[in-house]
Amino acid sequence: MTNDPRDPMKWMFLCLAGLGTAAFLVLGCSAPQPRPEVREPERPLFAPSGLHVDHQPFSLTLTWQTNRRVGDAISGYHIYLSPEKSIRDLAPDSPEAQAYLWQFAVYPGDTDPRTDIETAMIDAVEYGVEYHIYVRTVGADGRVSPPSEEIRVIPRPSGRIELVPRHVDRRDGFSFAESDYVRAQDERNDLYLFVRNDSVFAASPHRLERSNRHVEFHELGPAVSVEDYPTVDIARKGKDFIHLQQGFAYILSTPENCPAKLFVAGIAGSAGQTVVTVDYVFQTRSGVGIF
Repeated sequence: MTNDPRDPMKWMFLCLAGLGTAAFLVLGCSAPQPRPEVREPERPLFAPSGLHVDHQPFSLTLTWQTNRRVGDAISGYHIYLSPEKSIRDLAPDSPEAQAYLWQFAVYPGDTDPRTDIETAMIDAVEYGVEYHIYVRTVGADGRVSPPSEEIRVIPRPSGRIELVPRHVDRRDGFSFAESDYVRAQDERNDLYLFVRNDSVFAASPHRLERSNRHVEFHELGPAVSVEDYPTVDIARKGKDFIHLQQGFAYILSTPENCPAKLFVAGIAGSAGQTVVTVDYVFQTRSGVGIF
């Protein structure tokens, strides 16, 4: 290439240089292209666990572990309360599951500042009804966690009583409907004790007076606690008295066909000084043998 302005090689070089500069200006100086948005994966919500239910007259107290982590944004919890049947395997957005959602809304949690444990008080439950209960966590974005374990509970009168033979003191009779001691010959009484040849028996009050309540007993068998034998056949014909043994469970059927399940936790003393410790649960619905 020469300095002669008419040199064709020189013109070619200048043209190529001009094209390169133009390309640089167009491509190199244009606005930077935005990077594609990268979303972080959603953090899964852990299922609540350790669900525990205590029952009081016509109410339930629920306690559970939240399993929340730092940074988990939640709006509260869904509490499912289904009478008579389990719905835990239903999809959380199914109409049937939604029908059993307590208060039909998100429960925001209790007022305790702790976030690892939550409690809820459920009022207006029915005596004698078997409820199936479980909990899900609800995220701030509306997502729900897997379900907790399911708890089955039947609100009903229950407790521990001490019974003594007739005429010893006010503990010689008990009314399961009233959950209180009554005297052996009281028209509300459901059972009394007598001792024969160092053996202790429970008997129907109508044996004392024909106008008194007529109850029936039958033996369930050896037991560890009153929670054994959760379902019993109450149509079975019973007797109006029965021999009591420590560590055994029994059914007492009232004239209203409401069964009381009895567990003899202890027998102490002898003759007139005998004291029988009994744990009981009372099914308030007639004809139902579910405890």
